[in-house]
Amino acid sequence: MSTSSSSKLAVEAERAQSLFRAGRATEALHAYQRVLELDGDHLEALNVIGMGSLSRGQTARAMQVLQHAARVHPADALTRHNLGLVFETLATGTLLRADSGLR
Repeated sequence: MSTSSSSKLAVEAERAQSLFRAGRATEALHAYQRVLELDGDHLEALNVIGMGSLSRGQTARAMQVLQHAARVHPADALTRHNLGLVFETLATGTLLRADSGLR
C-alpha cells in the first residue's frame, strides 16, 4: 500500500470511528464500507460491519464478513466472539441486539 493510500485509509478510518462515537451509526457503517474498499482486511471495519449487519437482521452478510475477518485475523478474540454471536443467532433464531447503536 502506498503512502498516499495509507494516509487515505487512516483518514477514512478516523472518520468512521468519529461517526460511530457520535452515534451516527448508519453514516459510520457507510464510512467503514469505504475503509474496506481501501483495505478489505481492515479488522475494525470488518467487525463493525459484521455486527451492524447482524443487528439489522442481515445474518448471512454478518457471517460472510466475520468469517473473512476470522480467516485474515485468526487470533483476534473480538472477531471470534462476534462470529459466535452470529452462530448463536442462527441456532436460536433470535436476533441479538447487543449494541442497539448499530441499528
